[in-house]
Formats: sequence, C-alpha cells, structure tokens
Amino acid sequence: MTRIGRVLALLGVSLLVGCADTDDDQLFVSAASSLTEVFAAAEVDFERARPGTEVELNVGGSGTLVNQVLQGAPVGVIAVADEISLTPLGDVIVDSEPIASNRIVVVHRLEALPRIDSLGDVGDGVIVVACDPSVPCGRSTQRVVEAVGVPIEIDSLESSVRAVLRRVVSGEADAGFVYRTDVPDDPAVGVFEPGGSAGESTAVVATLDAGDGARSFLEFLRSGGLDRELLRRGFELV
Repeated sequence: MTRIGRVLALLGVSLLVGCADTDDDQLFVSAASSLTEVFAAAEVDFERARPGTEVELNVGGSGTLVNQVLQGAPVGVIAVADEISLTPLGDVIVDSEPIASNRIVVVHRLEALPRIDSLGDVGDGVIVVACDPSVPCGRSTQRVVEAVGVPIEIDSLESSVRAVLRRVVSGEADAGFVYRTDVPDDPAVGVFEPGGSAGESTAVVATLDAGDGARSFLEFLRSGGLDRELLRRGFELV
C-alpha cells in the first residue's frame, strides 16, 4: 500500500474512533490538491532533514481536509489553498504561516475556442466549468468574474481545481477556471490570464498540535524548505 493509501485508511479509522495518540516519530500532513507535488517533495526533504520521522501525506480538497480534522482525524499539519478554509478549525490551530500565492487563469481547448482576448469571449455556445464557490478555487473564480463585470454562464461546478482541469483536458468542457500552477503541458490547451489581483489566493500551512514533529515541520517551512518546489511549480512566495 502506498503512503497516501495508508494514511487514508488511518484517517478513515480515526473518523470512527475519534482522535487518537500517534507515534512521536510519525507526522500526519494533509495538503490541498493544488499543493500535491510541493508536499510530496517536502515529505522527502523533511524526512531527510529529520531522520527517524515518517511523514504520512494525505491530499484532497481544502474543505474535505478541514472536515476530516473536525471529525477527529489525527492531523498534525494541514495546508490549505486559502486562509478562509481554516476558519472552521478556530482554536484547534496552534500556529500558522502563509506560504505562497496562486492565481486563477482560464484554460481552453484550442479546437473549440482558439483564442481568448477577454472573459467576454467565454460566452454563448462555450461549455464552461469552474470550482464550486464553497472551495478556494471557486471563491477566487467568483472574485475574478465579479471584478471584470462580465456575466459568464458556468455549466458545471466541481469540487476541486483538478476536477475542473480533467473536464477540459478530456474534452468534456471547452474552458475552465483553474490555478495557474495547474495549467497542463498540453498543445491542445491554451491559457488566458484575466490579470489583476482579484483571482489571487494565498496558501496557508497550520499546525494542529504542539508536538515536536509539527513544530519542526513549520520551522522547516519557515527556513525555506518548500521555497524551491513552490517556485518550480509556479507559485509566488509571500
């Protein structure tokens, strides 16, 4: 079983029995889908910097990860795509740190929509998908559309930016709102950047226990442990 598979199984058990004590040398880290590759690299680097500590990585939508914590999952560190996502956790948060900003762009299938010069081009006859407004990418998309003032009919709302991307890449949709860091290397797909700051969101990492492992991970982050991978993936450091 893969590490992600093991942690999902453990999280499933925890939802039934509540939060349980965990091994001091094992750190459960939950990360938003848009941060998957960044935290997969961080898992390796942190374990190398802290011999004897095993990181168990769980990835998913920010809202899903927060709900898992509220239901008792033994998570020591959580990374979400925007600060609003952490609101339900309240006093559960021990410490937090913003790490990088991301921005909403429009990906479009060149066959169906060869060129976009403005959001007004994403109009009638174009199948458009976006994240649900209850999740970070959806909130950012909503701000972009409101700032531009162009009414856009969204044909389908998805639970994550990766789900939006899949719909466009597969040809089920003509255009979709995704994070800049999720733009695929695909010659059949074009990219339009609406511009402005309305579509920006800042990813935040929070520790949920005062254990040595969680504290060390935040120190690792603050010392620049994630910076190289964040920049390589197209994030902007804050």
